[in-house]
Parts: sequence; C-alpha cells; structure tokens
Amino acid sequence: IMKYIVSNNRLFTMKGITPISLEEALDMLFKEPALGFDTETGGLNCFQSKLLCSQFGTDKFQILFDHSFVNIQSLKPLLESNILLVGQNLKFDLRFLYYHGIVPKNIYDSYLAEILLTNGLQYDHRTLKDIAFKYLGVTLDKSVRGTIIYKGLTEEVIHYALADVEHMLPIMEAQMRLIKEFNLERALSLENSFCRVLAY
Repeated sequence: IMKYIVSNNRLFTMKGITPISLEEALDMLFKEPALGFDTETGGLNCFQSKLLCSQFGTDKFQILFDHSFVNIQSLKPLLESNILLVGQNLKFDLRFLYYHGIVPKNIYDSYLAEILLTNGLQYDHRTLKDIAFKYLGVTLDKSVRGTIIYKGLTEEVIHYALADVEHMLPIMEAQMRLIKEFNLERALSLENSFCRVLAY
C-alpha cells in the first residue's frame, strides 16, 4: 500500500509516506471511479474551525493534502466530479466543503448505510472503528482523534488520517452486498442524496 502527502512542510519526512506534487496527486485520483474521502479539522464548527487536511484513497494507495499548503479550491474539480466519494458520516465533512463553496454531487455514506442495514434500531456500533471490524476484521486505532483539535497536523495525525480512507471502499463493497440482498438500493440512494441537503 502506497501512502503520499502533498505539503511544503519539510518537517513531514515520515517513514512510509512519500511527498508528491499536487499535479501528481490529482493525476492519480482522477483515474479512480470511487475514492475513500475524509477530512480532519481544528474543531466542529465550519464557521470557526480550520480545515487541516483532506485525504483520499483506495485500498491500494492513499493521499493526504495539507491545507496549510494546498488551497482546498485546488481540489474543487475533483470533489465536484462524478467520482464517487465514500466516507463515514459525511454530513460533517460536507459542511466544511460547503463553507468553501465546494458542492460534491456523488457521495456514499457508510454511516447511513449501516443505519439502513440495522433498520435504525442499533444505536451504537456504527462508528468507522465498529464497521471496519464488522466487515473487514480490521481494528482501527482511534485514540488520536481527540487530540487533533489542540495538536493540529502532526505525524501521528497524518498516519491516522490516511488509515481512515484506506478501508472505505472495501467497507462500501461489503455493505452493498447486503444492501442489494435486501433490495435497499433505492432507500440508500435517497439517504445519500438527503445527506447533502441535511449538511447544508
């Protein structure tokens, strides 16, 4: 699995993560029909908190964009393209994108899919950590998450952020097998469409 970062911060010389240019990164990403997508922010309020980074990837490679260096507008053509963006609880990430005038149109929310598959009756075990273990047998370390607001973008946070998008496509594929088995495609399509409205 290849991991990349787009940043001008020379302190980020991390083992296992390769620096690449914005152009190289976009060239790789535009070739994919679907991408895992996530953001890390300096807080919960899109009007007051900074967008620290965004990350995209498949189970083969992941790329993180450091937004102290890469203007989010550089990713607008990618985010607004027909590429399917697959994420967990995308209502949160979409609010930050809307604040910057970016409106994705093709999303898949694994959180909403899980609610649908459990008929809304399961009020826990819907986190990314839970469903990664449920569908893939993968244990994600989420201990870093609570430190991001005051630590910012650190080497530890970068590794954490890239790990999140690594599993999004395999989770979607596993969920979709059940979605199709229970004839829930139309319901999920409506949920994903409404997620965009709800975030706004």
